[in-house]
Amino acid sequence: MADLGCVEMIATHAFNGDCCSLKATANGGCVLVVVNGNCAVDGPIWDVDYTSTYDSDSCPSSSFTDLPTKLASIDPRGAEGSNIASSAPKSFAVLSLVLSALAYML
Repeated sequence: MADLGCVEMIATHAFNGDCCSLKATANGGCVLVVVNGNCAVDGPIWDVDYTSTYDSDSCPSSSFTDLPTKLASIDPRGAEGSNIASSAPKSFAVLSLVLSALAYML
């Protein structure tokens, strides 16, 4: 299930701004793409407020819609005694900053 990483990020993070585009990676990760806009993400793994000044293109559409703008309240014990945030793979913490390198790929 290639989009599980983004689903977990959406479940545990809040997204605010005019360009928060999430893309699932082939290996189950999740990439935040910000082009010509701003995206602030608040959560246990990602905590970033990024503004892209690349204005030669518009914000790409996200693979996911209706991103939450407030953090969900999570029972620290979780459904089976574990916190969903602490079980999320730490590889998501390595936010591929495609954000600033995106200009080279376009």
